Amino acid sequence: MKPALPYTALATAALLCALVACSGDVAAPTGHEAGGGTAYVSVRLLVAPPEATRLGPAGGNDGDGREPGLERENAIGNATLLLYRQTNAASGLNGDGSAIVEQAVHFPALTPSADGTAYTSPAAECGIAATGGEWHAIVVANMGDVSHEYRGKTVAEVRDDIIDEAWATANDAEQCHSFAMASAEDAALRPTTGDGSRANPYTLSTSVERLAARIDIAPGGGAWSAADGTYTYRVLAEGGTDTGDRFVLRSVTPVNVMAAGSYLLKRVCGYEGTGIEYLGAETADADKRQTNWVLDPWTLKGKDASLYAGTAADVAAKPTAHTDADGDSYYILAYTLENTTLNNDPTFATSLRFTGTYYKAAEWNEEDGSPAADAPGEEKTFTYTLRHSDPDDSADASQPMLYGTVRNNIYRVKIDGVAYEGGSPQLQATINVRKWALFSHSGIVM
Repeated sequence: MKPALPYTALATAALLCALVACSGDVAAPTGHEAGGGTAYVSVRLLVAPPEATRLGPAGGNDGDGREPGLERENAIGNATLLLYRQTNAASGLNGDGSAIVEQAVHFPALTPSADGTAYTSPAAECGIAATGGEWHAIVVANMGDVSHEYRGKTVAEVRDDIIDEAWATANDAEQCHSFAMASAEDAALRPTTGDGSRANPYTLSTSVERLAARIDIAPGGGAWSAADGTYTYRVLAEGGTDTGDRFVLRSVTPVNVMAAGSYLLKRVCGYEGTGIEYLGAETADADKRQTNWVLDPWTLKGKDASLYAGTAADVAAKPTAHTDADGDSYYILAYTLENTTLNNDPTFATSLRFTGTYYKAAEWNEEDGSPAADAPGEEKTFTYTLRHSDPDDSADASQPMLYGTVRNNIYRVKIDGVAYEGGSPQLQATINVRKWALFSHSGIVM
């Protein structure tokens, strides 16, 4: 099932910029007039409220609903606005990619609102004369001053840029910060509102989303032991009868965590990689099954072990506990980049390895909830492959995006327990996929 950690980061930017041809020798702005001078731009980023939770790992753009991020996940320290003109204005990012980024404006600092839900930059000149025309915009955040890197590049080069550092790392996932964000929708700047002056700027609405995905663990009904940092699960037979066996979970290890990088801008496609659409929406059928694919830089090229990071086992101990909308406790295990396939091959899909000791009933002391003296138990490892779209829990590999991790989603795995079925124990888990709430640009204002 798919826990979509949905941050629908709606980015509002105030672009006090005129939408028109760039000028090498533009007059100094007066600050109040929109003649032939250079206009100003300011960016304001807002956090959208969470949407209602839904069951399933539902396919499509909103997955199982949306959920607000933590302060350090929402924080925006800097932003850069990229402006380009498109011969075919309607094509935007999905044009032939030959358009040039003519202007790039960096905002080195943004001021948070008192409640931390909005980030606003001071105004800055954008290099565009206020004389009409249409421009398209791309916004990136928390990536430092990349204006010099993208100015002069083609749109194709920008949208295909691979970002390999999408957050500031830390030993504990709870301390990661400075999450890179980029436009979540194509945006066109049109002189239909305002006059491009400081007092009456043109406006544009657009969104930005995090390049990272998040993996959470919800221990479920496991009995916590503070003495050794483990969770103990009853093993149930078919029909729910307690067998007396116990499984002691010691650690959870993320496997195939993408480390080689992510496209700056998200893309989706149809069957076998056809019809690539930049910043296209994930679509779903009436049963909430995904109907298209998300592409990472290696989905079409093929993958090998060199693309992934080696990750250490995370002890099952309760680090920082959070509570979700259903009242379940969970903790953040890791952050990862997009990792997708077109054939749902689990070989290089991101998964979790649950490691612990399995004790038969005769080896377990129920009175004190621990193994009997000198009971060896049996080492057991269960692997759970993260699912992106599986609303009816059918594990149907013929459906698009059964497996995968996609930017700006939370994959929350809840351990339901351990069942003894078919002659062997099976760890049972459900997954819920939620979008991080997008930073909604309620108004890039120009």
